[in-house]
Amino acid sequence: DCDPIRGLVDGFNGTIEHHRLPGLELSIVRSGPQTVLRTPSAVSRDPEDCFLISAQTRGHGTVEQDGRETLMAPGEFSIYDSRRPYTLRFSEDFEEIVLKVPGETLRAAVRNVEALTATKVSGSSGPGRILHGMLQSLRGDLGELPSSSSAAVGDSLVSLVAAGLGTLYGPQ
Repeated sequence: DCDPIRGLVDGFNGTIEHHRLPGLELSIVRSGPQTVLRTPSAVSRDPEDCFLISAQTRGHGTVEQDGRETLMAPGEFSIYDSRRPYTLRFSEDFEEIVLKVPGETLRAAVRNVEALTATKVSGSSGPGRILHGMLQSLRGDLGELPSSSSAAVGDSLVSLVAAGLGTLYGPQ
């Protein structure tokens, strides 16, 4: 469910640009302030097993899931699990790039990934910065990406997400 913030003077405006790559989907979401709820009843109606990786590119957004909450600024990313309720809050105009990855794919790449929902990965260095840069570059080239290389690009994105999430566990 998606609800615009009450009292908007200029009304609600938003767009979603959707692209498919082998093994994942990528969406560019641009919108005004809103709250997005995935309720228990929505989960039961659509039990798809996937993780959504939200990379903030403009504005700020809050991700809440599993008793955790994180505020994301541009350059940061966080994940949430479609099999459980979550809330996304945006109090200002925003843009984010959202990767939709099958649950089995991310679970194979990241141990105990469910424990990392609603925690953020910094985009100021390491895998977070590389992922953010790759997403920013890719957004302009998606329409021209040859199908022969799109699977490798999708695999690279998942690997960068896994590397970024791996930093949340600290030194190994």
